[in-house]
Amino acid sequence: MRLAAGFIVLAAIGATLPALLAGYSIWDDEVFVGESPFGTMNPIAAVWTVLRGEAYGRWAYYPVFHLSMAFDVLLFRERALLSHLFNIAIHAVNALIVWGAIRLAMRDAFSWPVRVRVQAATVGAVLFAVHPLNVEPVAWVSGRKVLLGFLFAMLAFVCAARGVTGKRAWIVGVACYALALLSNALFLALPVLIGAYVVWNARDRWLSALARTTPFVVVAAAAIAVRLLGHSTEAESARQIRTWSALSGETAAFLDSQARLLAHVLLPFRLSPVYRPSASSFHAAGAWIGIALVVVWVLAVLCGSRRVRSPLVRLLAWGAFWYGVALLPTFAHHLHLADRYFYFSGVGVCMGASALAGVFLHSERRARAGRRAARALVGLVLAVLLVLSFRQGFRWRSDLDLFGYAARRAPWNAMARNNYGFALLQAGRRDEAILELDAALRIDPRHLNALLNMGSVLSGKGDDDRALGFYLRAVETAPYALRARIGLASCWVALGHPERALPHFEEAVRLSPRGFEAHYGLASVLARMGRDARARRHFEETVALNPDWPYGLAGLARLLNRAGETERARRLYDRALERSIASGDKTLEEFIRGAMRTIHAESGDGPSASPD
Repeated sequence: MRLAAGFIVLAAIGATLPALLAGYSIWDDEVFVGESPFGTMNPIAAVWTVLRGEAYGRWAYYPVFHLSMAFDVLLFRERALLSHLFNIAIHAVNALIVWGAIRLAMRDAFSWPVRVRVQAATVGAVLFAVHPLNVEPVAWVSGRKVLLGFLFAMLAFVCAARGVTGKRAWIVGVACYALALLSNALFLALPVLIGAYVVWNARDRWLSALARTTPFVVVAAAAIAVRLLGHSTEAESARQIRTWSALSGETAAFLDSQARLLAHVLLPFRLSPVYRPSASSFHAAGAWIGIALVVVWVLAVLCGSRRVRSPLVRLLAWGAFWYGVALLPTFAHHLHLADRYFYFSGVGVCMGASALAGVFLHSERRARAGRRAARALVGLVLAVLLVLSFRQGFRWRSDLDLFGYAARRAPWNAMARNNYGFALLQAGRRDEAILELDAALRIDPRHLNALLNMGSVLSGKGDDDRALGFYLRAVETAPYALRARIGLASCWVALGHPERALPHFEEAVRLSPRGFEAHYGLASVLARMGRDARARRHFEETVALNPDWPYGLAGLARLLNRAGETERARRLYDRALERSIASGDKTLEEFIRGAMRTIHAESGDGPSASPD
């Protein structure tokens, strides 16, 4: 037992070791760490901020995950090596929990000796630990939301499976499930899996299984309600699915994505993180393959019903059921396909692999030489997967490495091209970024992020006329998109039409009442139009929402100085100057110094004594 557990842990660590070389440069890591509000907070204030749901305005209510990120900032002080090491440790623990869950399922399905079940379950757990699709949530620091959610979800499943004969384990399972959903919504289908397990493997009755599953369903319903009330990304995506034609298109893209994901599961030799196929790049053949897979899946599940006596068939059907049901919550997400989605659904694949390994490795009918050959084959497959995972980890060192690889492997995918373009933009390679973004828009002319990124890069170059067209298309594509509204309004201001910018800034404030940038933009336009009373209210709101933002401080100071409140304007300018110096914003710093010199000259106080 100890030897098997140690082997699983070593496999999990070895497969994901290159993650230690990465920093905080992938996707949302910069938001959660580089721009984290917790760097200057004490632990109590950080915990209270997270529990109130004010940690990250554009994120759903995931306090367990956000607390983890907060303590990364407070304890590790942006040392990425320690953050990645923590992710690897959670992955190793998760592999051990998968090992226990498979042993539990095999105990109820097979009458094999304990030694046989342990060895067969070890194969499935090592497969989970070294599969290349599981590299993403480990190598990506922000992928910890999947790691933590999986940890608690699997503990909930194990407790529920053991709780068939005891209420205490069942209560602990419900509590763990709540923590899982407070980490990530990927685990909403767990109540269905628990109910099916109770009926199929524990041989409980349907009514009893329904009663035992009800607390988990209540927790899942509460989590969905919280997400919808919080205007999560999924809620925004749901606004796009209003007609049957849109719903059928989403379904086709979902089935196509699942066909691609299954291909990556079975043939992970040339992984490419292509994510969701865009509307004009996904192929109808993929949807038909997905439909065929659904039919095969239903037949497999029916063949594994309670009436089937073969434990092997029943456990394989249970694994197929787990894989399919665990993927259903991804339909509501704007990404139908991502490597991290396999992390939970892959447990079903690992269960099926354990059942087959048990049959081939430990059948008494086979000769000793045959069993040795089977062990060698299984070992070879796992070793190859470990090498593939190790190689995959190096692609997660930075945005440029990851998205450059994705764009080369899937040049037909708009999301891959857009992500690579954004990475190039962040690296200062503006001309290359424009080429990639243009390619993304040729593939999918309504790709929202590509439109926004193209508008941003053109606006940064001073080409506001062209940027305006992209922002107009973005607002037409997604009227609820805050970034599109603010970008369009900013273009109108830059082109000298504040009256056209006003309704878009007002809509941005309506969409995000706690968005300080929206309030600042609206206040600036109102001040420019001479509506100082309304402008002051929104400048005050900007400073209240973000007291350390120098632009908000400088904007309010300028308006106060115009209103004759010179002393308060001076204090605000002093604070804004300190913040602009700390941020390295030379342009804003020079503007503030000029404004302060004007104030001192008008008041006759002489030169400013503000800090350098």
